[in-house]
Amino acid sequence: MNTPPVLRVLQASDFHLCADPDTLTYGTNTDQSLCSVLNVLREYALPDGLLIATGDLSQDGSAASYDRLGLILQRTGLEFCCLPGNHDDAPRMRASLPCPQRIRRAGWHVILLDTTLPDSPGGSIKESDLLHIGEWLHEFPNTPCLIFMHHAAVSVASPWLDTMRIDNADNLLNCLASFDQIKAVVFGHVHQELDIHYRGIRFLACPSTCAQFLPKSAQFALDPIAPGFRWIDLYGNGHMETGIVRV
Repeated sequence: MNTPPVLRVLQASDFHLCADPDTLTYGTNTDQSLCSVLNVLREYALPDGLLIATGDLSQDGSAASYDRLGLILQRTGLEFCCLPGNHDDAPRMRASLPCPQRIRRAGWHVILLDTTLPDSPGGSIKESDLLHIGEWLHEFPNTPCLIFMHHAAVSVASPWLDTMRIDNADNLLNCLASFDQIKAVVFGHVHQELDIHYRGIRFLACPSTCAQFLPKSAQFALDPIAPGFRWIDLYGNGHMETGIVRV
């Protein structure tokens, strides 16, 4: 595209911070790794951009991890919003970090879904949220839309990860099938880059800011590839472009 985007959204995911910043998760100091990724992410930010953190922001759900994360994210200078993941304490996270349900900006509509289930690594979407999605999309039928959440709604070809998908994904897919303005569903959780189409919908995932999961692995396995983030450029004509940056 020759014209500049009207909005650049930056997705970072799966920080896995702990109450003690010196704790290692997956053999990684997650505070240090997150800060390294955010230092590069800032270079990709455009004025009035948006940073969306798509869950598993804490490993232990501690208030200390969320309070510290708020300070870390503020240093990016970006407006940011957060979604909970299966490792998060969602009520505690919402008390410390901004967690809106939707954002309308620059002619685009961004919907943020909480897919967490208490005491479960998998996810689900509340029927009330499905109703809200339908209402919001009917309200703005000509406004292009992105949907962000933590869990995958489709197979990622890793059997162990596929056991932790959204348990009522068909309900979501059936809901979205009625709306042409959905440009992509963007998620975290899988600690790897993905860009796939299923039932006419584009699904995008980004690397974790800490350790990466080996793609197409039958069992849990780590990938030595570097951490990173996703950028998404949104244009006034409804077009979008996206890519991954490794750090």
